[in-house]
Amino acid sequence: MKKKLTLLCFIIGIILISINISGFFIPLRSPDVYHQLTRYGTNQSITLTEQQVWDIVKNTSMDRKQYLINVNSAINNGVAYYWGRKTCIIDGQPDQCVDYEGIDKFLRVPIYENYILYGMGYILPQHFSRYFFTDYQRGLERGVGFCDQQTVVLDGLLKSQGIESKMIDTPHHFFETALADPATNEWWVLDPTFGVVIPYSIEQIQANPELIRDTFLKGGYSNETIDQALIQSVFQNHIIKIHTDMSEYSDKFYPFERLSYILIWVIPFCLMLPFIIKTVSIFTTLKCQ
Repeated sequence: MKKKLTLLCFIIGIILISINISGFFIPLRSPDVYHQLTRYGTNQSITLTEQQVWDIVKNTSMDRKQYLINVNSAINNGVAYYWGRKTCIIDGQPDQCVDYEGIDKFLRVPIYENYILYGMGYILPQHFSRYFFTDYQRGLERGVGFCDQQTVVLDGLLKSQGIESKMIDTPHHFFETALADPATNEWWVLDPTFGVVIPYSIEQIQANPELIRDTFLKGGYSNETIDQALIQSVFQNHIIKIHTDMSEYSDKFYPFERLSYILIWVIPFCLMLPFIIKTVSIFTTLKCQ
């Protein structure tokens, strides 16, 4: 019985390692993000690939303010806004309902990417089925998520270029603020979900929410959208949290995600180790004889 269990563990370990290796050859980003999902507030799909976003990020030849505008726009065009909802008809009226097919395709971590996070999507679906990556590079690679995923990606990219930035967490929305001019300590608000950059600090906007109107109008949004799509309520809301880094924002998911990417290799190795030790012991004994 013990021999069979050792062999079974070895086989499971081989399977898990094979799953991990397959992830190196299967893209995390589904090609359907370019034609099945649209940018928030528009009927246009995202157009930038992961590599194209990185090309924009690495192009630092312009001044910092223009750079912030470029990178914010890149996220808006390179990471689709989607959180598992679709329009459906309920009692003859259009409404929003859960898009289970979309969740499986775009938001659930694939088994070949991380079988632990994949399994947690079924064990704790309320937390892991619509998963956002705390690792900004994986968030960009997948290319889809809610406003927090877009902001996490933007924050990580800015910090990778040495730009001081913070994530703004409100009850209705998630966006970014970044240091636009170190000499004058000028901070701007960046909203990758809407694709706009507001040349004011969060404190200035909270004191006068109308400051955002011109920026959103120039971005192609109507006054009705500005008033009704949570924009005013977001910036008028003084109940906000400011996070300087990911570990501060997500003190549970961040360490768990990092640990899971280690364990997906450690677990199969541990499962295979007894069989390997036993096999080596047998060959050593035979050789000595």
